[in-house]
Amino acid sequence: MELTMDAICALEDWVNGIDGDMRATRELVSTFMTDEGGEYLDTQSALRIIGRVKQKDFVEQVFKPFFAAFKENLVPKENGKPSSSPSTTVEADLPGSGT
Repeated sequence: MELTMDAICALEDWVNGIDGDMRATRELVSTFMTDEGGEYLDTQSALRIIGRVKQKDFVEQVFKPFFAAFKENLVPKENGKPSSSPSTTVEADLPGSGT
């Protein structure tokens, strides 16, 4: 999986606590969306699903859990030691996500 520069900038904004561009955030989240079997969705399918989600649901069910998992698992700890936490999966029941 390759991230675009917009997605990388969105990640940087999150890490630095800056409100980011919603289009870049949507693109970033779509990159990591999977189906019920754990297979990554193609970007266009993921974007169609995200496009039908109400903003409140997106923030509460997708954005906050996604960012928390990202921060816990991918951002290096201050002391530089690797995290011993297991990987985290974020699940949300979004309209149109069923196959």
